[in-house]
Amino acid sequence: MGNNQKYSIDFKLLVVGKYRQGSCGYKKLARKFNLDRDTVRAWCLSPKLQSATQMGEKKLGILVKIAFENKSITAFQT
Repeated sequence: MGNNQKYSIDFKLLVVGKYRQGSCGYKKLARKFNLDRDTVRAWCLSPKLQSATQMGEKKLGILVKIAFENKSITAFQT
């Protein structure tokens, strides 16, 4: 029987996030994280993981915007 190892959702999101950044392809990510190329491809094409990474990117964008706005407000107050 094949290797049926389970990976955490955080690890999968890390790999998919790296792929979505565009700096690595399936093969390079597979080598970097010691995974099978087809596993990386399946994760990157998974609609659930894609939507989760998009939600994370949106949240990160909102947090950066809030931090920037707060910093500019405090800069004017001092």
